[in-house]
Amino acid sequence: GLWNLDRFRSLIAAWGWLTDETHRGLLYALGGLLCAAILVAIVVFIMRLPREDRGPVAVIFILAFFVIFFWTAFGQAGSSMNLFAEERTDRSIPPQLAETLYQFAHDPDYGIAWWLLSLIGAGLLVVWAACDLPRGGLTRRVRGLGPLLRVVGLAGGGACLVVGLLKGFGGLATLFPESMHTNPQYPPDWFQSVNPFCILILAPVFAKIWVALGRRGLEPSTPVKFALGLILLGCGFLFMVFAARASEGPDGSIVRVAGWYLAATYTVNTMAELCLSPVGLSMVTKLAPVRLVSLLMGVWFMANFFSGLFAGLLAGYSEDIARRGFILPGLAGFYLLFVIAPVAAGLVVLALSPLLKRMMGGRA
Repeated sequence: GLWNLDRFRSLIAAWGWLTDETHRGLLYALGGLLCAAILVAIVVFIMRLPREDRGPVAVIFILAFFVIFFWTAFGQAGSSMNLFAEERTDRSIPPQLAETLYQFAHDPDYGIAWWLLSLIGAGLLVVWAACDLPRGGLTRRVRGLGPLLRVVGLAGGGACLVVGLLKGFGGLATLFPESMHTNPQYPPDWFQSVNPFCILILAPVFAKIWVALGRRGLEPSTPVKFALGLILLGCGFLFMVFAARASEGPDGSIVRVAGWYLAATYTVNTMAELCLSPVGLSMVTKLAPVRLVSLLMGVWFMANFFSGLFAGLLAGYSEDIARRGFILPGLAGFYLLFVIAPVAAGLVVLALSPLLKRMMGGRA
């Protein structure tokens, strides 16, 4: 039969005789057929739903497609951008500062005792919790300082508590390697902390902004928030384009650039994430029919799966794209992809937002 072992081996051998161009063409053809089959299946699935559910479910699929552009670019944070931090970023710090940081991390009582730092963090968290007590809480007594107390209490308190506990139990020492004595520079993976730090700082701010706009009837719709997130993400990668250009010397050598390029990219990307990510899962639960919530939530996470796959594939081709160039020469052309694609996708979503809002039928 077709699937016996000898026949399978002969098929593999025949495949090996194909030229690279034919191989690539067949892959493109198979990919096109698969995409067409998926699109037909989605259309059939939607058309079999009750009329009142077709529009909202269609919006879920449409935005799930566009969210792939977002997470594909965002996924560069742990791959190509991390390599950029290691190979092309000047991470040197003064030797005395390196020694101080090392001692702070390895000695529980150096600088400030771990238990005192943890106690300060817990106190700030209590202040944050007191802001939302019944009858106005702490914010009623200190009018105008409510948002500041929330940010300082949650972000500062959480950071102090976590750092204090890590310092006391030896977990902080793993972030400060022994090499800091001989080579005073911070590790490239420190940039991965910019995103969670910015979330702690900016999440209460964005929540306050959306609530304030909602009270005035000015809060953007879900599609507009998606568009803002995509456009903002593309703008964030402009810093990487500038950094890549600055990191290439005139003779082809690598010039290490300042770390603020990466920090700025991570910060703007976090702002974009706060525009898009929190409303995604909420949108699915609001738009999906009750009996299909789990299924459509799986569709949403499937889009995230494809995003991670594409992000990894593109990162693997970063050197090839840099060698060939894309509008701009070198690695700047690679990062320019993540400027153009999200911004273009965001503009399309923004143009479609009135239609998508009508299709939602007032559910979100």
